[in-house]
Amino acid sequence: MFTAGMKPTDETVLPAAGPIRPRNPRGPSYLIPRPEDGSACKRMNLYLRWMVRKDAVDPGGWKDVPKSKLVVPLDTHMAKIAGRWASRRGSPQR
Repeated sequence: MFTAGMKPTDETVLPAAGPIRPRNPRGPSYLIPRPEDGSACKRMNLYLRWMVRKDAVDPGGWKDVPKSKLVVPLDTHMAKIAGRWASRRGSPQR
């Protein structure tokens, strides 16, 4: 179902995520957010990493999704933490 929404010209996996979201507004649409609505889609991107990569942590299994098109999910909280970390790296350690 996921790879059916992917096109070879897509730079990332995000365009394929929109069509898999349930259309029922009363249903559990919060489980599969849409990137075009501004969501970082953390669950979906972490699941994709788990299913596409094969290493000591990720079991792999999906061969049709290129690893190069995976996205690192970055939401507001992670962006804030990364900003604080980056600003501390520029200053001397305490």
